[in-house]
Amino acid sequence: MKNDQTPKLVLDSAVKPAAVRGRPWVYANQLQMNAEARRIVPGSVVRLAEPNGRLLGLYHFNPHSLIAARLLTRNTDRTIDAGYFEERLARALRLRDRLFEAPYYRLCHAEGTACPGW
Repeated sequence: MKNDQTPKLVLDSAVKPAAVRGRPWVYANQLQMNAEARRIVPGSVVRLAEPNGRLLGLYHFNPHSLIAARLLTRNTDRTIDAGYFEERLARALRLRDRLFEAPYYRLCHAEGTACPGW
């Protein structure tokens, strides 16, 4: 799916965009959770925008969770596909290989390895 066809969520107008720019997640009460947003299938990739339309990034979305959106990338042109996940896993593995002698570790650790929700 091209990113311009990816569902778009919008921050609630009461939320200051700076409050979410530095965080890798967005709470459900910070979003305009209209009927359209509630119909998005949990686990879908969405574009998150400020009320003025400025895109903040691509997120995994779950309309049934308190943490409703988890940042995948701020690059809104990035395609989220198998290659994206392979890159993230390879980066996490390189980091672990540098830090540990034996492979007894958790490969992905949510935001700590830029793999939120994994």
